[in-house]
Amino acid sequence: MTLHWRCAIAGTAIAAAAMFAASGPALGKELRYGTFVPSITNFVKETVKTFDGIEKATNGALTFKTFPNGEAIKFRTALKGIASGIVDIGHVVWVIHPTEMPRASLAAQALAFSDSVMSAAGAVAEFHMVTCKDCRKEYEKANVMPLGGEAGSRYVLMCAREFKSVDDLKGVRVRAVGAMARWAKELGMIPTRIASTEVLQSMQRGVIQCALGLLPWLRAYSLKDATKFIIDTRVGAALGGGSWWMNMQSWAKLSAAHKKAMIDALPGHIYRLMEVGMVSEAEDARKKAIAAGIKVTDGGPAFHTKWKAFSAKERDTLVALAGKRKVANPEKFVDSMLGVFDTWNKLMAGKENDRAHFENLIRTRVIAKSPLLK
Repeated sequence: MTLHWRCAIAGTAIAAAAMFAASGPALGKELRYGTFVPSITNFVKETVKTFDGIEKATNGALTFKTFPNGEAIKFRTALKGIASGIVDIGHVVWVIHPTEMPRASLAAQALAFSDSVMSAAGAVAEFHMVTCKDCRKEYEKANVMPLGGEAGSRYVLMCAREFKSVDDLKGVRVRAVGAMARWAKELGMIPTRIASTEVLQSMQRGVIQCALGLLPWLRAYSLKDATKFIIDTRVGAALGGGSWWMNMQSWAKLSAAHKKAMIDALPGHIYRLMEVGMVSEAEDARKKAIAAGIKVTDGGPAFHTKWKAFSAKERDTLVALAGKRKVANPEKFVDSMLGVFDTWNKLMAGKENDRAHFENLIRTRVIAKSPLLK
């Protein structure tokens, strides 16, 4: 079996990056995958399982080597790392790339319009690979292409101390990006742009008092060591990243059989990544947090009232944001995007655990219709 990840040390990461840059993208037999996510997470473990399955399906003709923990690409530099060939496939947080992908990254702002992790993942895949025709120019310019979609488990507010009421949150510094930064302002908090990999240190040093992030971060980034209080509304899903974004030359150089093997694996990969890597891991993290003495609440009626008021304004906010990014006919663009989210909310309502249903939707609504895969 191919070695799929290496232990991360600074010297190894630098040497690997230099080696990759010199050699360029792999030409087909071995593909390199990079992510800043820690190797201990189900997110990485499920990705490796998918790669194992593709290797088996191709009788070992197509292999993968996975570099987690930011060994090859970092949170902020992942897009450039994929484009330049440091890795062939990588994990991109496109919410931090509004300049490179002003249209494609708008999907990360649709937080108030996703009912579940599964519906959000499907909507993102369809928007990026089918609906957003203007996004294709952005992919070409950035030298990357999206394969599938990703959504995170719901956002929660994790704090270093307990807050008794919504009013107590006013003036508190919080890690928040994208739509979460707007939500933080709605709560009267002060949003601060910090990478997920830097949250623990920032909380411990008092740079921020809270973080709007995912429950799995309690383990993945050791936020359990700094968190004493969590507000978990159990609403929606996090948006902002893509687990499989591929260097265009690496994709073009794959044989038809190898492309098919990757495409065939996509529906199951997205489902498992969401179910095992996000949903199940979030619930496990929540239970362990409570067992460890971390107080978890839903924020109470006042918090939910704030969320409803915030959500009601978001459509107009997205239209204004699209206009600011010089998107042609911003109202039409945003309504088309939100229409995809609404469709997937309806398609997945009450069927979030129906794997066959989800995978069939990915095949028929995304793979079969995507011009990127032709």
